[in-house]
Amino acid sequence: MKKKGDIWVSAVLYIALGMVVVTLILTAGLPLINKMRDRNTIAQTKSMMFNIDANIKAVANEAKGSTRYLSPVDINSGQLFIGYAVDKQKPEENDTVRWFMKTNNKMIEPRMDFSEGDLKMRLDTTAVEGEYEMNVYFDYNSRYDIKLTGEYDNPLQGRYSLSIKNKGYAQGCADCLPEIEINVF
Repeated sequence: MKKKGDIWVSAVLYIALGMVVVTLILTAGLPLINKMRDRNTIAQTKSMMFNIDANIKAVANEAKGSTRYLSPVDINSGQLFIGYAVDKQKPEENDTVRWFMKTNNKMIEPRMDFSEGDLKMRLDTTAVEGEYEMNVYFDYNSRYDIKLTGEYDNPLQGRYSLSIKNKGYAQGCADCLPEIEINVF
């Protein structure tokens, strides 16, 4: 009889030891997995943003009526804003294409602007300790007048198609910026 009891005690000890090991692995590995997931999301988003920017520049350099279509545009994490002010203190500067997401990972130094060509990145702190807001954006304020049209309004999340169209200059305005219309459908 004593042998049967020893087997059950061993089984319970092995199960408890296994639970402790799994808990330690998850405790140490989950933050690393989340950090890698956020970095991958930002890399995919930067690629999408560069694609949108290339198409905006292409239609702006062509004649009025020039149009480009992008499909699909996937925003799986975070939110995309088109023709929206990056700095909430300056709402008049609304000619941007901006993506942001909240994260617990400090990927770059907070409150510092980083650039990759025309693409700007900024990590801002939020009211919650250890939470950040990652901003990735193109600022077109001095080059184009960006307008959002279509079925959907800001913020955009999910899968969409975009058409980017050069609407030309405002009539009778010599100093105006070319109007770029981004239709979301």
